[in-house]
Amino acid sequence: MKRTGAMILGLLILTGCSKDLAVTEVSMDQASKGVREFVQEVEGQGGAHLYEVGGKKEAYLFLTSGVVNMGEEASHFSNVKTESHGDTVTISFSREWTEDYWNDNLQYHSLYRITFDQDYDVIELYENESPSSFTVVGGE
Repeated sequence: MKRTGAMILGLLILTGCSKDLAVTEVSMDQASKGVREFVQEVEGQGGAHLYEVGGKKEAYLFLTSGVVNMGEEASHFSNVKTESHGDTVTISFSREWTEDYWNDNLQYHSLYRITFDQDYDVIELYENESPSSFTVVGGE
């Protein structure tokens, strides 16, 4: 009985310690002060913004429509995913446009935590399956 309990505990510890490449939507409350300050600096600029956290295997992706004037279309985002290929990690997302500013179901700005499973030399960005680039990259 003790041996079974020790094995289960060992598996839980190993499972909890394993890190996979993952992307998770987070609220501003869950982000560090540095990430929140970065978001405040770039939130008026539409696009994809990357904030790399020094000393940790994580980064934050902030997607935003920026400032939208009445009568213009706003962009909203979905399907944020990550994949790895050797020393390259790919971040992809879908972006669509709408004039429905008041639709609570659409994501006009979102913050995502990306947890890396290893060190990567290259980070590629794809918007609607086409190569794209980050609007602003920052970090600590």
